[in-house]
Amino acid sequence: MIERGFVPDWHMDCDPRPHKVRFTAKPHKDCTYVMASCCDPLVWENLKGNKVLVWHMHNGKDTTDWVSKNAPWSAVIGGGSTAGLRAIQIGGILGFRKFDIYGMDGNFIDGKFRASDSDAPPQNVVKIKVRDREFDTTDLMLNAGEIFKSTLAEL
Repeated sequence: MIERGFVPDWHMDCDPRPHKVRFTAKPHKDCTYVMASCCDPLVWENLKGNKVLVWHMHNGKDTTDWVSKNAPWSAVIGGGSTAGLRAIQIGGILGFRKFDIYGMDGNFIDGKFRASDSDAPPQNVVKIKVRDREFDTTDLMLNAGEIFKSTLAEL
């Protein structure tokens, strides 16, 4: 977005995989980076001197035990199996109540992921119908959506 002239107010990530480093390669001073502690070490190098909020992903009792012992003042955030679902939780914690979401998680066109350097095609593509529109997604993203719906039902 920044390279195209759009400076977001916020950028969030919680994916430790090395290929995600490119999303912080050219940070902007006006963007606040809300990053999970598990991000690749190069992400932290990229973000030195920028506005950064750090949080921990809740992935079970081991996470909460570690945070209780090592960083009891820190935020531990659950809320889904994808970065996009966790971003909604973080937005809520930061006080936001309305979200416009475009191209979140697993977004692909013509059989290629939009936010990936990989030429590998999406795996296990399924078609779903929402109202009168049909969409392609993956079984993993469909599962993530179901988990999110069940999380909302518990609130």
